[in-house]
Amino acid sequence: MSLRYYEQGGGHMVDSNRLTTEQRAELARLLPKRLGSGKVERFLVQVSEAVDTWENITEDGASESDMVLQLDQVQNDVRRLANSLNRLDRLTLDTVAGHFDALVWCTQPEVDLPPDLLHDKPPFAEWLREQVQCMRDLAAVMQYAQGKITPTNVSRSKRQARDLVRLVAWAHQGVFGNPPPKSTWFYGFMAELGSLIEVSLGKDLVNSTLSDTQF
Repeated sequence: MSLRYYEQGGGHMVDSNRLTTEQRAELARLLPKRLGSGKVERFLVQVSEAVDTWENITEDGASESDMVLQLDQVQNDVRRLANSLNRLDRLTLDTVAGHFDALVWCTQPEVDLPPDLLHDKPPFAEWLREQVQCMRDLAAVMQYAQGKITPTNVSRSKRQARDLVRLVAWAHQGVFGNPPPKSTWFYGFMAELGSLIEVSLGKDLVNSTLSDTQF
């Protein structure tokens, strides 16, 4: 996923048909009859949507350590650019300001400028200060995010498996009003679901994820 994802709105359409009718029927046989057929059907639809969501968020990408390094590099680059702009001498800035005014006041500028810039036509010095401040704000956000990322030795596949268990557990909470039990039926249900989408879901992983999940 790239920056273009966010530029275009950053969203996924969820298709709740990931699990076929036959697969949902297989899973239904693993659920206790006391849950009730109506709620079971709702739960299985939610599980199918959970699988869709899970597949959308389990794209290949950077590890936590890689993320920290990337964000550190971005912060350095952004701050370096902001500092470079601040070091421009007065004559250079005046020259750029003249060309800036020519662009924003031109009816057909040679550079594709943002509509708000063409509409507001701000003074160059004011506009430049805003850009530098935005860069510093961006660096601050990246630094904050970097500080919240904790590198871990847990494998990507295990993290993804735990994400799937959480999504299904939240679906259970939403339909039945309580977290799923640490019992044979839920472990068997998750093991079967995992086999349908080729994800290994062991009993220990399922139960430890339930213990760590906030409901």
